Formats: sequence, C-alpha cells, structure tokens
Amino acid sequence: MDSSRALGTALHDGWFVVIRHMPAPDLEQIPTELRSEADRLLALTRAHFPAHDLDGYGDVEDFFEEAYRLDAALASFTPELVWIVNGSTFKTARHVTTGEQVPPTAVDHLPRYGMQHSRDVWFITHLLERMAGRYDRLSAFVANAGRELLSAGVFDDPSVGTHLNQGIADMANRHGGEVMVKVMPRAKFLPLAHMRFDLPVTDRAARDAVTEHLEWAPVHFDGDVDAFLLQQVVTMRYEYRIFVVDHQVVTGAGSIEEHTPLNNTAPFDPQLREHRDARSPVIVDEAIRNTLVAFAAGVAADIAAEQPDLCDYVIDVALGADDRPLVIELNGYLNAGLFASQPRLVTKALEATRARDSR
Repeated sequence: MDSSRALGTALHDGWFVVIRHMPAPDLEQIPTELRSEADRLLALTRAHFPAHDLDGYGDVEDFFEEAYRLDAALASFTPELVWIVNGSTFKTARHVTTGEQVPPTAVDHLPRYGMQHSRDVWFITHLLERMAGRYDRLSAFVANAGRELLSAGVFDDPSVGTHLNQGIADMANRHGGEVMVKVMPRAKFLPLAHMRFDLPVTDRAARDAVTEHLEWAPVHFDGDVDAFLLQQVVTMRYEYRIFVVDHQVVTGAGSIEEHTPLNNTAPFDPQLREHRDARSPVIVDEAIRNTLVAFAAGVAADIAAEQPDLCDYVIDVALGADDRPLVIELNGYLNAGLFASQPRLVTKALEATRARDSR
C-alpha cells in the first residue's frame, strides 16, 4: 500500500492509540528471569518515543503498563491503521508506518485504545466508557453485588428518590455505623468515601460527613437523583480484574498493585492477594481464580442480556466473607489498570470484533 493510500485508509478505518511517554525504571531492579522481556519492551518503546530525561528513575508499574499497551496495539492492530498519540502531551497523532503527523482532532473519530485524559473519557463521544461507569443502574450488578446498595441524590422534592443525607444515616444505622459512598456520574471525580459514625447516626452527623468527604460533589450534581451509590461495607477478599470484550471474558489478573503484565503467567493469572489494602502475601490459587472467572463470565452474560450495547469493559470481582463471589464494580477498559493480565488478548479481541462488524 502506497503512503498516501495508507494515510487515507488509516484516517477512515484506523485506531487512535494513546501511549504516555514514560521514563524507564532502573532495569537492575527487575528480577533476572524477567530481564529479557523488560529489555524487549524498553527497545520497543524507544523505537516509537525518544529517550526520556528521567530514564533510570521511572516507576516500574507506570512504564511497563504503557509499554504493554503499545506492544498489544502493534501486535493486534494492522500497523498501517495505527495512529499513536503521546498521551503525555496530546499534541500530535503519528502514523506508525509513514511517520506522518496530524492533529489529534483529525483522528478523534476513530476507536480508541490506551489511557485517556480523565476529562476526555467524559467529553469524547465514548458511549461504552459512560455506560460502564453507570453500572449502578444495571440489575445484573445489583443482583450480584453481595451487599446492600442504595442510590441517592440531592434534590428538594422528597418524592423523587432517596436524599443523600438521609440515605447515609439510614444505611449506617443498619450496618454498624459504616457506609461507603461513590460518586457515579463521572469516573474518579472523588475517591470512594468510607464514612464511619457513632451510633445512632443523626441527620446532622450524616450532613457533616457529606461536607467532609464529598466536598462540592453534592452541589455539582444537585438535582441528579442517583448521583451517589451508597454501599454496605463488606469483606472483599482476593480482588480480581477481568477484561470483557464483545461480552466475553478474555483475560484477567489479581488486583496486586505492584504487578504488571511483566508478571503474567497465564491468560487468567492465578496470582492472588487476599487483602489488597493490607498487602498480604501473594499466593497462587487456581481454584479461587477459576471461581472468580466463572462468576464474572456469568455476570457478563447477564449484562449482555440486559444491556447488549455494553460489550467492552472491565469487571472487578472478589470473594465475600462467606466465600461467595461478588461484583465490586465495573469500569471502562480504556483507563483500567492492567495488573498481570495479557493486553494482547484484549486488543486481539477488539480487532476481531471490529473486523466482524465491518463485513
């Protein structure tokens, strides 16, 4: 394919791949058995991005997650159809095979892969990211959450729903003075708020907690009757992230903060950590892995039946206190952390779906 034809085809049928230009870490800190793969990824990254001023001082997880996103895109998408955008600057989109550069706005209509600016995920036309972010509206989530849930908002008319302050007080009183609150309309607007109270919880105490933990969110989402998801605090063990493409589970890994695809051992990696926040020891348990993957596949099937348009996302699952699996949350796949998954399986499935739908 000549260069002009390649550019024309890529502008029409290409991929908008966002890769952040990250400094490489000190590879001496990489375990010996992983060094050859780490060297390969460094060479691949530097073939598309210049050396970074802070090379040798970069974060291991940040660098290798971006390197694996680049690797997955180039391995699965036709190179002549790939535009790479430096996610650290967002100044230009570069065609992989010709080197031609255009403004990112020239390829903004193309399907995206790779991490997006937090605002872009909400202001670009990306229906799947928005749909996944409102998982609280899915019956398939509610039925499999393994905990009490309550949607609430801030409004004047008490007939339209549950008011935030009252909902917090009521749920905390039912569950030992604790409640988790998540802002739903916009991903990462605020961290998940864990509110703790002395019993009984009064409306005044709930109002003070809203001011402390949710800042301006109640004002920002005033009038939105389900802007906040209130959740019973429950035990969650062996948290696991699974990538779903075209309604099918394709790869996954334990939610182990220091792991990247460099640590991967299987399409559904069996390395697990019982208590994510407590940084408990990493173990290998295929039985628990299999339970979580099978559960996630069932939930994905339920979501497909309920909301067929929501086809690509990540689903985080875990075991509850009774060892029964539950859904933690759903998120869009673009900005989801990779942990020790296999990103090539995601891009391979994305490309296969796109090829099928274009026929």
